[in-house]
Parts: sequence; C-alpha cells; structure tokens
Amino acid sequence: GVAWDPRGEFIATQGSDRSLRVYRWVAGAAREVRTGVDVAKLAASHYSMPTSEGRRQRLFHDDNLVSFFRRPSVSPDGRLLATAAGVQRAANGRNVCYVWARDQLRSEPVLRLGGLAKPVVATRWAPCEFEACGETCGDAWVASAPRMMLAVASQSAVSVYDTEVAGRAVGVMDGLHYAAITDLAWTSDGSHLLIVSIDGFASVASLDHSARALPLRRAAPLPETQPSAQPEPTVAIPAQSVPNKSGSRKRLAPTLLSTL
Repeated sequence: GVAWDPRGEFIATQGSDRSLRVYRWVAGAAREVRTGVDVAKLAASHYSMPTSEGRRQRLFHDDNLVSFFRRPSVSPDGRLLATAAGVQRAANGRNVCYVWARDQLRSEPVLRLGGLAKPVVATRWAPCEFEACGETCGDAWVASAPRMMLAVASQSAVSVYDTEVAGRAVGVMDGLHYAAITDLAWTSDGSHLLIVSIDGFASVASLDHSARALPLRRAAPLPETQPSAQPEPTVAIPAQSVPNKSGSRKRLAPTLLSTL
C-alpha cells in the first residue's frame, strides 16, 4: 500500500515484509526526474518496537495475511499517518491500527486503535475537516489540530474514529458482506462511506453525525505537533451507546443506502 502526504513531502509504504517505510522527496525531484537519480530517500522505517519485558515486538502481520494490499493513509492536514495490518500483544485482541505523528516518524506510534476481531486491511481519512465539538467530545488525539474522521477496515468490519474522541470508536459497521472487506473510500464531504468486498458487492453507508464538514484550509507551515497521551488499547464501543451533546441517546450507526 502507498499513501501520499497532502503536503507533498513524504510517501508512506507498507508491504508483506512486515514493514512500514516513509520516504522523503529529494529537493527538486518533482521538477526533474533522470535515470539513475534517486527522487526520494528513506526517512523512517519500522519493523518492531520494544516491549515492557525488554523484548522487541513485531508491528505488522507477515505474508500469511491474505489481502490485496495494506493501505496506509495520511490525514488531510498531514499530521497523522494511520497504518494497516498491525499486531500487538494485548488482552483485548491481537489486531490493531497504529498511528504515527508527522514529527515523530522515527519514533514509536503515538496511538494504537485496538479491539479488532480480524486484521486491518485498509485505513482511510475523510478528505475534509469537521466542525469542532468542543469539550463535550473528550480528549483530542493531537493538541491544536482540526477535527478529522478516520475509517479503519478490518476483514469483517469498519470502525470510524473521531480525532476529538480518544481511545474508542464512535461507530462500528459489522456484517455488511458475506466475504472479507477489501477497501473503502469517503465522499468529499465525509457524509458517506463506500465499502467493497471480495464477494463482488459494494455498500454505501450514510453516517449519521452532527459534525459539519469544513473546506480544507490552504497549506501552511505546520506548528510543532504535540500528541496527547497514548491511550491503552481499547475495544471499539458500539455506536448506539454514544450520547449526543444534549445528553439524550443518539444513534450513530450507519444507514445502508444501497448495494451495488
């Protein structure tokens, strides 16, 4: 899988060799490409990370994971990189989505989104920012960052995360297809998700949330990124139990519009 940095500085790649590699464009390479001249150089590479027991733990599934690709994704503001096929040693499940911060690409991931029954095959950020919900949402993933939505597709389900709600999913879609999910994509306003499967069908889900999509702002120099404290790996909470601002119970489960 390959993900482009919206600010045009990095390319993130994942493969069945259990690695994540991030390359930085060489200055001027986009204007002049010549045979034998490198257009990008390795900026960061990850295979494993240390554990509390002093050992090293592999970060990603090996090539026994059956999938068409392992799709990483960079947030629309370029601050966060979400990855597929993550593994961990935890009581709440082995499968996980790791998230790196832009200014800490050489370090360990700043977030881990766990509680997934099957391996993650694709991650997708909504291509827009959303109106902030303020203090009612809880702790944000990254301080002073816009509100964004991330969809994480495992082989059997899709979880939706809000960057202003730390540690859990705000919506879960399960049982959509008879076979494994292979990919997903957002509409430009973040209101719908297209989910495709190896069974040959595509589903369109309408997300019932009150956040208003905002147009992307013109690219500007990024301030110093300050990731908030890393939450413990948590099981995704069913969306039906999430309260809205007024205190009443609001259904955030997706509405199936059609099957193509």
